[in-house]
Amino acid sequence: SLRVTTPLDYNLRYKTYNYTGDVATASQSKQKEYNWSLKKFAAIEEETYSPSWHELTPSVFLAPANFQMQKYTGSMNNWQEFGHFMYKLNAGRDALPENIKQKVHELTDHLATPAAKAATLYKYMQQNTRYISIQLGIGGWQTLDANFVASKGYGDCKALTNYMYALLKEAGVKSYPTLVKAGSGEDDIIEDFTSNQFNHVILFVPLAKDSLWLECTSQTAQPGYMGSFTGNRKALIIDEQDSRLINTPAYNYDDNLQIRSVSAVLTEDGSLNSDVSTRYTGLQQDRLDALLEQSSSEGLKQYMHNMFQLSSYEIQEFKHHKIVGKIPSIEEKLSLKVKNFASLTGKRLFVTPNV
Repeated sequence: SLRVTTPLDYNLRYKTYNYTGDVATASQSKQKEYNWSLKKFAAIEEETYSPSWHELTPSVFLAPANFQMQKYTGSMNNWQEFGHFMYKLNAGRDALPENIKQKVHELTDHLATPAAKAATLYKYMQQNTRYISIQLGIGGWQTLDANFVASKGYGDCKALTNYMYALLKEAGVKSYPTLVKAGSGEDDIIEDFTSNQFNHVILFVPLAKDSLWLECTSQTAQPGYMGSFTGNRKALIIDEQDSRLINTPAYNYDDNLQIRSVSAVLTEDGSLNSDVSTRYTGLQQDRLDALLEQSSSEGLKQYMHNMFQLSSYEIQEFKHHKIVGKIPSIEEKLSLKVKNFASLTGKRLFVTPNV
């Protein structure tokens, strides 16, 4: 059961899925009570690639209408109101120190297009900041100011995005901090129930021909590529007057490829010597890219020794080459030896042709 007690005149917003019957309410002199209950409902086993959990089981989602957080007031009646609250919460926290302003103009005044300025400043930001998650008090919602990030060189997703926003603003390039529900395999947000369903902040840069999205917590990501972490989902642009949901970049069939060529020689004793060339593009390269950038050499070797469904094999050599672009890719070349790949029976070798 779920019970919520509110002041009598307070507007509690809720949305149910797969719930039979209406919410039970009771009013007293100064309070109102909401009750949801469930009986004799069989457990559901969660399965890979199944629909969102709230689509399978009875669920209740809650959110405020009007609210106050410390000295800041706001409302969640619609996305524009919620976005306006986030704008007020973070307004005026984009002031840069003079030395960084000078650096911005040094890097961008000679560049002709907003896209070139954004790419240059993004690279500068990546080279001079790192991600550290610190939230104290209201800090889970409100960003550290741009001067703090400039002097300390670190910040969480809000702070780094706000810093990048400030750099672009100084260069005369418009951008918008944007709330998103990040995570590979995460469900998209419930669009018709305004609430804080987000856990991450990225930066949206509208351009004349094509918009640019920036993941400001990464020191290695290419400008514009969102990948499986924040791609193909709804996100909330934070604007003073026009906060709204828009789509982050989606990656389709042609973008996400694994193209593999295997040249192998089977020896008389049943061993297989093989050269494997693979090209991963788009979402297919996300995991490998993360390993190349973040994992130790031992972690990468462990991954390489578990990537093929063979009983055992020895990797004699491997190397990777990253190709940057709007849809990034990685070229991988490796040599491996598989002992006892074929079974020897008399004069015959028995093999499984699909490696």
